[in-house]
Amino acid sequence: MNVSINSRKLLIQNCIVQGAYWASVCTIAGFASVLLLAKGFSNSQIGMALALGNILGVICQPVVGAIVDSSKKITLQMLSATLSAAAIVLLAVLFFLPNIIVAVFAVFVATVALDQTIQPLVNSVSVYYISAGINVDFGISRGIGSLTYAIASSVVGKLVLVYDEKVIIIASIVCLAVTGLEFVLLPRVARQIDKTEEKETKSDIGLIEFVKKYKYFCLTLIGGTLLLSNHNIGCSYMIQIINNIGGDTGDMGTAMSVAAIAELPVMFLFTKLMKKFKPATLITFSALMFAVKGLGFLFAANVGQFFVVQLLQIFTFGMYIPAGVYLAGERMEEQDKFKGQALMAGTNTLGGVVGSLIGGFALDAGGVEIMLTVSFGFAVAGFVLVFLFAGREFGLYTKAS
Repeated sequence: MNVSINSRKLLIQNCIVQGAYWASVCTIAGFASVLLLAKGFSNSQIGMALALGNILGVICQPVVGAIVDSSKKITLQMLSATLSAAAIVLLAVLFFLPNIIVAVFAVFVATVALDQTIQPLVNSVSVYYISAGINVDFGISRGIGSLTYAIASSVVGKLVLVYDEKVIIIASIVCLAVTGLEFVLLPRVARQIDKTEEKETKSDIGLIEFVKKYKYFCLTLIGGTLLLSNHNIGCSYMIQIINNIGGDTGDMGTAMSVAAIAELPVMFLFTKLMKKFKPATLITFSALMFAVKGLGFLFAANVGQFFVVQLLQIFTFGMYIPAGVYLAGERMEEQDKFKGQALMAGTNTLGGVVGSLIGGFALDAGGVEIMLTVSFGFAVAGFVLVFLFAGREFGLYTKAS
């Protein structure tokens, strides 16, 4: 059955999934401050909304990973499409909801949580088909995700200037509709499992047992969480940073586009990089560049300089995401791979919690400069942890075989 699947068509489908999903992340999370400021939220309230949404996402991500790992009836495609549909319903409610802080807060938090919960399922598509003996290039499809993120950033940023913040909600609905529909259209396959491993593959371990089994990987995840706290501060409060150096919503959209486009080369060429370097090597270099970028944000004095710093995205988020996916799957046993992917995706979600919450309070307490100083501290601490632990379990300084 699996042989009949057209690998080129499957790659295109995976590109559509990644593209539509990351465009939804752009509109829901990237423009959260723009949307919620227009609805009367303070920076701290925005931080709390994003943080709580991400906390719920962190809780749900390992659960959905375990469901896909262990269930015979609930498929990756079915679960992803259902979550996308639920998020669309919430966005429709948000569109018509009056600007009552408590109500908007609750609906927005639930929307963020659902969108974050979908992330490990989107990233696991490649692993799902590779496990069935069908090669799907994650780097190319994730690169398309960055491209659509760039397009959505630029287009939505300009549309908000012309119309109003409700454009953000409409764009989010369209993106999630495409994501859910494409998941429905993805072919179902059976993973190829050796008979001697079949019993073991059907087994499942809890989170505590997983941490004990892959302790250095989990310590690396802590470092990754700090790195992505730095990343999410820049994303969640970009409009405040841009305003502080003389820019507007249109400049914000351009800045987001510059970063997303910068990700493309490394993502499209990641398979070639994997032939020369281990995932742990790449993720450690990426961690160093998070610290460099954080320092650049501190010293950017105008919009032009900020755009230049955004180009470092090629080595930060652009390299971290595919390196993390391959790191999670490289040495893990078959029955643990989806859980590993879910926890790796959880670093982004948990980083959103820490970054959004601490960033919002720092912004209200001391302004943009204090917030960026805290963000830089996260990046440095994250680099230290990744440097110490990423290679301990996976072979840092050796070439890929």
